Amino acid sequence: MKPCCKILIIIFFIFFLQKNLVAQTPDSTQRPPNSDEVVPALNFKDTDIRDILRALALEYKTNIVVDNRINKRVSVALFEIKLFDAIKIITEDNQLLFTYDGTRFIINEVTPVAPPAPPPPKEPEADIKFDRQTDKINISSDNVEISAFVKKLREKTGKNYLLTQGTSGKITGTLTDINLVTGLKNLLQNNGFLFTEKDSIYYISKMMITENSKDQPGTNPQQFWVNIHDDLISLDVSNMNLDQIINELANKLNLQIIKLDIPKANVTVKCTDVPLDLAMYYLFKGSGFTYKKENEAYIIGKADQKNMDSMIMYKLKHLMADKVVEQVSGKLFPGVSIQKIIEHNALMIIGPQEQIVALEDYLKLIDKPVPQVMIEALVVDYNLDDLFESGFSAGTGDTLAASRADQWFPGLDVTASGAKINSILKDIGQIDLFGNKLDLAKV
Repeated sequence: MKPCCKILIIIFFIFFLQKNLVAQTPDSTQRPPNSDEVVPALNFKDTDIRDILRALALEYKTNIVVDNRINKRVSVALFEIKLFDAIKIITEDNQLLFTYDGTRFIINEVTPVAPPAPPPPKEPEADIKFDRQTDKINISSDNVEISAFVKKLREKTGKNYLLTQGTSGKITGTLTDINLVTGLKNLLQNNGFLFTEKDSIYYISKMMITENSKDQPGTNPQQFWVNIHDDLISLDVSNMNLDQIINELANKLNLQIIKLDIPKANVTVKCTDVPLDLAMYYLFKGSGFTYKKENEAYIIGKADQKNMDSMIMYKLKHLMADKVVEQVSGKLFPGVSIQKIIEHNALMIIGPQEQIVALEDYLKLIDKPVPQVMIEALVVDYNLDDLFESGFSAGTGDTLAASRADQWFPGLDVTASGAKINSILKDIGQIDLFGNKLDLAKV
């Protein structure tokens, strides 16, 4: 290859390499105006960074946009440095976001990235082992929520557990190789819960601590059982404070309760799957206290207070309202006022709630359809003048026939003596009449 050709190739290679390097170097023409101007000296002490940047923009005729949220005071001393580098150092050293385009510098506050939230702590679980053949259970529980405890019981034992509505708390304890029912009953009672079995279902509810048991340390708390299922209530309480039972119902059903007086009475009630109003009736009956419902609130007070009277309209289905008022005696339901409403065939009942409930039950018993009697008659019209008679008479007692000779006259009427007729029948003897033998001689 000739030397001149080699020189051309080298020149071309150097030109290509230089062009490629320039292409990879940031183009200073994309920076804001006067970015390459040299700043001879920059000296500030405890100065607002916005004032420093504004001074640089005015002095070197460039554009700087500063975020209004920035509020920093800085000290800086720089000498013989390009404007671009000076702005970059001031902003980045103070944890600010430095960007630019062809017309301006842009200074923003850095938005801190929140660290990811730590994962929620894992809820403690109970360690439960159950032997189906021996019905023995092993439990190790440390501050485990009752709902998680019951869930684990279902998984391990395969039995039905029902946690009554509103029951909460935690279970702590250890049991080893003990009968299922005995172990659960003692463990739950030790943690303030009541364990009851009904119809192959194990119910778990919060145990009530009565005022008497609080005053007597070392005594077991009185047990009660309040269960709510499908808006029906089951109660099993014995000589329990009425006020505490009402509070328990209010907590489990989220009831609005207004107490004009505290119902301090002990009651014993056992019922299964009854509506709330009927359960309240059982609880308050004979307690000296009553309740009434206004809107969605239950108001509780003494039974002898007039402002505690309730008022309902009872519509009759079969009986007449005016007749029912006459039948219902005031002695049966004292303190209840009954008024008839003819237009609706209904009764307006005013009085204590428990008396109203009792009167409603009575009305349901008597408000039945009245039995009806249906008589069918067949009327026959006949006339004695339109008669027809046919036949013959024969036999004894006819002196006229007996005294005269036998006479036969063609026609229906035949006259003959009894002796002659008997002779004729004897001669005939037996005849076959519709498949039966008839002996005429005996006639």
